[in-house]
Amino acid sequence: MIKVYINYPNSDFSIYEIDLNHPNIQKNNKANQRKLLINSYNFTEELLTFKTKYKFSSNSIENDLWTDIDTGDMMFDKYIAFEILKKLSEEYKPFQNNIIFRKF
Repeated sequence: MIKVYINYPNSDFSIYEIDLNHPNIQKNNKANQRKLLINSYNFTEELLTFKTKYKFSSNSIENDLWTDIDTGDMMFDKYIAFEILKKLSEEYKPFQNNIIFRKF
């Protein structure tokens, strides 16, 4: 299992795979926090519909998303995370270059 934090317009794409109790993860409990769970049953649908279901803008409701990815295969979880990043870079210019990528 990994947790992915996406922030726009800061182009922050953080993957948490080692320390799932990292203090930054606690920030995902803010009011109205958008969350997504991807697992081995829904990953195809979520990847196909990601660009239409999740819009990003610089307001507090649409500026970030916490995603839990748990397919039971860490390498496949990472693959899904990078497919999401690819979709973001197709839609949002800040994700095309200078991405803040952190692995915890």
